Amino acid sequence: MIKLFKENGIPLVNVVRREEQVQMLKTEYGADYVLNSESPTFDKDLYELSKKLKCNVALECVAGELTGKIMQVLAVGGVCILYGQLSEQKVGPINPVILIFKHQKLESFLLPYWIAEQSLMGKMSMIKKSKRLVNDITVAKSFGLHQIQEALEFYKNNMTGGKVFLKPSLTE
Repeated sequence: MIKLFKENGIPLVNVVRREEQVQMLKTEYGADYVLNSESPTFDKDLYELSKKLKCNVALECVAGELTGKIMQVLAVGGVCILYGQLSEQKVGPINPVILIFKHQKLESFLLPYWIAEQSLMGKMSMIKKSKRLVNDITVAKSFGLHQIQEALEFYKNNMTGGKVFLKPSLTE
């Protein structure tokens, strides 16, 4: 995400849960803005940075209370796109006032649905772009789709060790 956003001149606020992740994103990936959600000043820092950058879109994979905190600081007309539940919690408290008076939206994203909506040319273009973007990614381990439970357990125990890839497989 950092690479893609930098290439397109879009400021990106990264939210992580540990201080070593802050340093890793800044030094290894060149992230400009990284906040630690466990920091005692997180709420204040998120508010100030969101206001400064006029954040109007959030890509959110944690869920829980973080979703509510992020939506609270989005600009008028902002949208929060939820694509995961790393916290294993339901989406946290969202004040209806921000949805109504700030005209915000909470949406979802699941890759297979999005891919199904793309044309053949669109799919080919995405494959080409994806290959270029993943060249620098550290892959900790790959699993077949039939190993999804094992892949999730591996990921939970190795979240900072690299990406976990799921690949189509013919065996069960």
